[in-house]
Amino acid sequence: MKTKIYIAGPMSGLPEFNRPSFHLADTLLTKAGKVVLNPAMLPDGLSQPEYMDICCAMVRCADALFMLNDWERSEGAVAEYHLAKKLGKSIIFQNETDIPEAGERYCRQPKQIMVKVCQVYGSSHNYQSSIDGGTMVCECGAWK
Repeated sequence: MKTKIYIAGPMSGLPEFNRPSFHLADTLLTKAGKVVLNPAMLPDGLSQPEYMDICCAMVRCADALFMLNDWERSEGAVAEYHLAKKLGKSIIFQNETDIPEAGERYCRQPKQIMVKVCQVYGSSHNYQSSIDGGTMVCECGAWK
């Protein structure tokens, strides 16, 4: 079964609700073979409590959380973080990976996110680099 990862981060009050950052992380995690639960895919027009109800359900379904930079500034992301901790979910922080900020030209070392994912899950993963076209293979948490 594929690993399910929920993306958490700030949205309210940001340009485009920070969707570019969510979509970039979604793309790289999906290319890495993960099932991505992305709250930025939810439609506009719901109330804050309705969004949180849906997002908390996604957190409960996830195996891990991927915390975008500046997540601490979002009441919703902080609540999702604490729910995930309470439920024993694995948590991966963007600033501990090389997933770039939205708007950066490229990811200097895209495999670092996979190193972290492999450390957490300890299984084999293939990742096709969108930068140089090379394939990186993670075997039992070590990149070859």
